[in-house]
Amino acid sequence: MNIGDKVRSIRGQEEGTIVRFISSTEVEVEIEDGFQIPFMVRDLVLISKDEQAFFDDKPTTVSNTPKPQTTSAFSSKGIFVGMHHKNDKLLEVFLVNNTDFQIPYTFGEEESQNYKAIAAGVLKAKSYQQVHELNLDKFERWPALVFQGLFFKAGPTQYRDPFVQRLKFRASNFYKSKAEIPQLKKDGYVFQLDASGKPPQPLDKEKLREQMLSGKKQEESEFQIRSIKKNKGLTQTIDLHAENFPDAPKDKDKLLSFQIDQFESALDEAIIAGVDEITFVHGVGNGVLRLEIQRRLGQNPQVEYFKDAQKEKFGYGATLAKIL
Repeated sequence: MNIGDKVRSIRGQEEGTIVRFISSTEVEVEIEDGFQIPFMVRDLVLISKDEQAFFDDKPTTVSNTPKPQTTSAFSSKGIFVGMHHKNDKLLEVFLVNNTDFQIPYTFGEEESQNYKAIAAGVLKAKSYQQVHELNLDKFERWPALVFQGLFFKAGPTQYRDPFVQRLKFRASNFYKSKAEIPQLKKDGYVFQLDASGKPPQPLDKEKLREQMLSGKKQEESEFQIRSIKKNKGLTQTIDLHAENFPDAPKDKDKLLSFQIDQFESALDEAIIAGVDEITFVHGVGNGVLRLEIQRRLGQNPQVEYFKDAQKEKFGYGATLAKIL
């Protein structure tokens, strides 16, 4: 099972789309009503395309009784890069669209700020395309892979910003990513491009440029990011304390989820912007937010390493992440 797969509960009548893996045995499913409900993987079965075709081919009987209209859950997440062994040395690189969107895309490589376009096209819903080949013998010299995409579905739908993601691989994470490639149904290395809780937010490049050119200090808060030029790139400091967010919820449990969402959005934006280092000020408190941030940083293939930051200033209340 993968993000974007349509499933049915074997213990009830719920059907929907997998939107998140909670653990190796539990997933979150968005049902037709738009609610997201956790299920144990063992309690779900995949809804195959053949099943729908079988029922559509059955002869229909005429009835004057109007039937209620049902709308199947729409898969909006599930964009992957999959790599499958062509032989011992060569890997075939696939783009996989496990959503119900059509996705016009470009794909290329980036190294030392030099971009090389490799492929472009349209990924139809629930489809895949081979776009590249990579040599494992040159793994340490692989450039960053850059994916850019748009989301299209005919008719009324929720607007989504253009999507940009860069992948830079490390051996420690790469070889742990073995799984079945969605749609292709072959074993390989799988990387989800839209894995964060929120789609990456669009970067205000003009604002970022103004911040770089001006020498003025700015407050260290989530909605006012301090960006300064360093030797290799930009650094950012994000303050996640509740007082920096006018719309932060008062409830402690909801506040934690809110702060994690802000962390995810800021990290996505930093990766897109090519930021070299980013510091998250989370405070000491009971340590729950710090542990969750560091857990997610440890799972992100775009993060080279993380550590407690500026102990003389924040104590153990801040975490610095080095981005690849």
